[in-house]
Amino acid sequence: MFRYILPSVGQALKLDRKCPHGHRNNGNMHSDLGQRAIRDLKVSKIYQQRMKCPCCGITWTLRPQGMGPGCWRSDRLRGIGVILYMLGLSYRGVERFLPCLECPAGKSSIERDVQEFGQKARQYHQSAPRTQINILGVDGTGAALAGRDAGILFFTDIEGQKLFSVEPVHERDSSKLRRHVAKVMDHVYLSNFLRGEAGICDLRKVI
Repeated sequence: MFRYILPSVGQALKLDRKCPHGHRNNGNMHSDLGQRAIRDLKVSKIYQQRMKCPCCGITWTLRPQGMGPGCWRSDRLRGIGVILYMLGLSYRGVERFLPCLECPAGKSSIERDVQEFGQKARQYHQSAPRTQINILGVDGTGAALAGRDAGILFFTDIEGQKLFSVEPVHERDSSKLRRHVAKVMDHVYLSNFLRGEAGICDLRKVI
């Protein structure tokens, strides 16, 4: 079972005087508090505030949590589009579905969201501290990704009973399969791969 945690859109606007250029905490309000229409499942408008640094003269906009700069669509709505793509819809399919939620988005916008979120997820995964696991469970299954059949590998911490990693891979491609497994094993302080029954490896033998 998977649980998806979507970003929320904040209702309150936090006053942040820190200049994004000079990093001084002396920014002044440069405009009146205004409202802006957005596309979201629950929130139709947000407050925003223009700020200006008296030292360098740069201006910037304060937005509530869940809204990116220059975006009309909230992070929550963008996340829904990415999840729909992960569940097997094509970019065009996601584009056709979102108007049912009264939150339309173009195919190219959805494609950019998937690429951006995927890059951020990869960076987050690579920057995470390496984990030591005694027993690593490996299992695979087939799934539809963007309308195409693909394989997915699930890596779990058997003793901790936690999902460690999910990796897409073509199950018939043994070389890609081994590379994916090797990457995960390297992340948990492993250099060798021992085959076990039901895809379970006892890592205590190689630590």
